[in-house]
Amino acid sequence: MPNIFRTLRNNWKKTIFFAIVGYVGTEKATERYRAFMMMRELSEEARSHGRRPLPRGARTKHVTLLVNPVADNRKGRDNFEKYSEPLIHLSGFLVNVVKTEKISEARELVELIDRTNIIGVAGGDGTLMEVVTGLLRREDADEAVRRFPIAVIPVGTHNSFATSILQSQCKLSREAIAQASMNIVRHHIEPEDVIKVELVSLPEAIVVNETKLEDGSIVVLQSENSNEQTPLTSDVVQTEQVSTPDTNTTITDIKSEGLDNVPKKPYYSMHGLQLGRFREAEKREDDMPRFLYRKFRTVWSLFRTPIMKCKAEIRYLPYCDGCSKCKDDRLKPVKQESFISRIFSVFRPSVYANPKVPGSEHPKWSTLNPNCGIWESLCVDTTELNVLAQGRGKMEIQIGKNFSTLDFVFEGFRRKYKRVFEFSQTIPCQQVEIFPVSTPESYSIDNEDFPAKPIRMQLLRDKVYFFTSPP
Repeated sequence: MPNIFRTLRNNWKKTIFFAIVGYVGTEKATERYRAFMMMRELSEEARSHGRRPLPRGARTKHVTLLVNPVADNRKGRDNFEKYSEPLIHLSGFLVNVVKTEKISEARELVELIDRTNIIGVAGGDGTLMEVVTGLLRREDADEAVRRFPIAVIPVGTHNSFATSILQSQCKLSREAIAQASMNIVRHHIEPEDVIKVELVSLPEAIVVNETKLEDGSIVVLQSENSNEQTPLTSDVVQTEQVSTPDTNTTITDIKSEGLDNVPKKPYYSMHGLQLGRFREAEKREDDMPRFLYRKFRTVWSLFRTPIMKCKAEIRYLPYCDGCSKCKDDRLKPVKQESFISRIFSVFRPSVYANPKVPGSEHPKWSTLNPNCGIWESLCVDTTELNVLAQGRGKMEIQIGKNFSTLDFVFEGFRRKYKRVFEFSQTIPCQQVEIFPVSTPESYSIDNEDFPAKPIRMQLLRDKVYFFTSPP
């Protein structure tokens, strides 16, 4: 035994090298063994489902899988073929795999799709947004969202929404992919909120009262369509002075530039909007080589991200949990379907029916919320601005703090690995209008870049059906 330790000490370089190689090899072998045992267990469950006899008169369900072949730097396709596609085939479904070849192809296919029962999305947040947008842009959108439930298979670089609906804590991506595929087999469907994103135009002529200060000018903007007053920095507007010596009132002409080149059809987001320094750090980390250590990539991208400011005016409709004002809106009668559709609805599962609306006996609806339906506004000058869906019919405006470089690195590291978030202000809301003043060139909506233009975001509660993990 002493001779062994003496040999290792005399050849310490080789000892360290082979120790590292042995540790890495052991970890890889352990992961492969766990993946093999996981796929073996799930394959038996899927095969038992596929061997079940169908009820008399029932047909085998058809699943259309839309695969983004370039997801996760082209690794997503391999993970899909290894951990997802075999389970779906074993389950007895009729499977049609479609690999997209260009941007927006998934949206175009969903707008035309008809002869299928389930739509599967193998990609990231961007691919999912295209599918949901195509589904809700259809002429028969109200009926299509009930006919075609969506299964999300997280094989992309960013899978924010898929992580939220996968209630089980999957440590590895392959576990999340396999469990998401088994959600189709287990057939547990729930409605989820969707954010409608569309461009808005600014008023053409607005009267502004200007107050001059030493460090700049702050103006109070009064909208033509309402009697409320909104604080607005003087950088927002281009002022044309009118010769009225006895008054301080100026006429301001606000023009929206560059809106003609942006599609006017709405997009539908599942996660929300992100803007600012933390999002830029994520982009830098995604562009770094994958062979580098993950935590090193995170710290380096945070450290190299410059300080940036986001100045914008925000108008929002505060969130209301239910009162006598919004009672009538929530109890609106559902649009009647055609006679043929009502006949075939007998053969649909009950989950495809219209979502249940709480009865008029809801205790909160007997009270009056004075702020319900009243728009409010504020101006922000921060390094981070997020508008994210929180579930149960609520969005949240998140205004970040102004961090120094060192504090920014520590905060980004806590967010990435400890999931601890800290903001200077959070505002629950139902609708948001954002008018950028001085911001980066693009928003990040579901981790996809869009031009930074005035937009409106409206939450549509329980709009689209998804396969989720059973409780």
